[in-house]
Amino acid sequence: MNTETVQVTIADAVAKVVFNRPRRRRMNPQLHADMTQVLETLRDDDSAHCARHHGAGDAFSRHGPEGVLPRVEGEAKEYNRVLRMATEWR
Repeated sequence: MNTETVQVTIADAVAKVVFNRPRRRRMNPQLHADMTQVLETLRDDDSAHCARHHGAGDAFSRHGPEGVLPRVEGEAKEYNRVLRMATEWR
């Protein structure tokens, strides 16, 4: 199961979840949406008993210049939507 920003493989009952943004190396709203979807799917997958999270590439930071959440003035509704997703899956 793969999404735009997350790749998942399952082997020996372990789901390897890779944040696939090697050029950016940071979370963004799409990654939060994709992680929400991935974890919902894994919740009902009997072949995965646990999940390990990794970042693609050499390193991965959860924050940075791009930011985790949209900070566009006047988009409070979108900011709150992404904040809820980010908080819930983490």
